[in-house]
Amino acid sequence: LSQFASTTSSELAGVISDETGSGSLVFGNSPSLSNPSIIGQRRAVVTKTTDYLATSTDDIIRYTASGTLSLPPATGSGKIYNPLVDGSGVQLIVDADASETINGELTITLTNKQSLTICDSEIGVWNIL
Repeated sequence: LSQFASTTSSELAGVISDETGSGSLVFGNSPSLSNPSIIGQRRAVVTKTTDYLATSTDDIIRYTASGTLSLPPATGSGKIYNPLVDGSGVQLIVDADASETINGELTITLTNKQSLTICDSEIGVWNIL
């Protein structure tokens, strides 16, 4: 293949030599994939309907009813949580431990399908990414 020549999908498939698995190459801005298998780090998802204290094994904490998510003490570990509200009329209060803050606030309120990413980036402080 010439670097600047037009190449068909069929020609490209003929020169790919280090493929693994099976299936097709996908090109485009918004491809539609059916049942993709994505290999990598998996995130733990928990669903809550009442007040809850986040644990070190939680990642995505989904609320389907109003409640308060209490964060553990910020130790600078780099732990990331993704609290999210999944429902209309649902209110989630994200509460930092004791006098710790989330971007300078003691609490953050999420409503109606909102989510955020927060990181334990330094001792006593949670930051919104």
